[in-house]
Amino acid sequence: MTAKHRVCKVDEELGLVFGFSIICKYTTEDGTLKAYYDTDNHCIPENVMLKSTTEFMLTKRINNNDHIQGDAGDVGVVVHSFPLTKEIADSLNIQCDTYGWLTAVKPDAPTLAKFKSGEYKGFSIEGSAVFVDD
Repeated sequence: MTAKHRVCKVDEELGLVFGFSIICKYTTEDGTLKAYYDTDNHCIPENVMLKSTTEFMLTKRINNNDHIQGDAGDVGVVVHSFPLTKEIADSLNIQCDTYGWLTAVKPDAPTLAKFKSGEYKGFSIEGSAVFVDD
């Protein structure tokens, strides 16, 4: 699975971009549930995603331009957030093939245009992580 599935919909009327800001797991063609590794070979487990996105939504909610942190990179805000873990999906009877953090961001007009054109295919948020080997 590639990151191309991260942005799912651009709503010009509302000025929102919907998609996965984090993908944790996905279902393969044969029905196997597998951990998702991004282009940097990072895998974010569902429990880590849930904890970190809760803190992010309580404190920051900032959408960045190409991972530039601080005011210079701020281009919008995260306005909707849903942590879609396998357990949450099952409890709500949601059938899906991808699990992670669903968001809607409201970027500024130039950034929205980049999403609409397909130049931007994923999200950048003002966050950081410390990766620890298991």
